[in-house]
Amino acid sequence: PKPFAFTELVARIRALARRTQPALPPVLVHGDLRLDPARRAATRAGAQLPLSPKEFAVLELLLAARGAVVSAEELLERAWDEAAATNSPL
Repeated sequence: PKPFAFTELVARIRALARRTQPALPPVLVHGDLRLDPARRAATRAGAQLPLSPKEFAVLELLLAARGAVVSAEELLERAWDEAAATNSPL
């Protein structure tokens, strides 16, 4: 109901939109293990690790958990595709 300047409204909407965009994924580090999700690269003691996409996804999930338990269901949901057999052992 209050009068407002249209340019101020646009500026506020843009500011809110910037806040909602996710930040670039950080480099995950544990000891000498480094995982860069943005570059899809993993290194250990400076040496590049040749990981498959599935291995990379599992490693990323475990490093992001920061020592917390990751259930088999969560691994299946986040690292495997829908076509994976859900009754297969991990």
